[in-house]
Amino acid sequence: MDYEAITTGFQQWVHICERCGERMEERHCKIVCNKCGLTRDCSDP
Repeated sequence: MDYEAITTGFQQWVHICERCGERMEERHCKIVCNKCGLTRDCSDP
């Protein structure tokens, strides 16, 4: 399962961590989970 990106009612992308299920945060060109530390690059498929 890859990380999921869903849209909220405000047309904002929300990334969900594939490891723990928490919401991930975008930092520059990285997507980071604050709970488990999983990091994805924004250029990852």
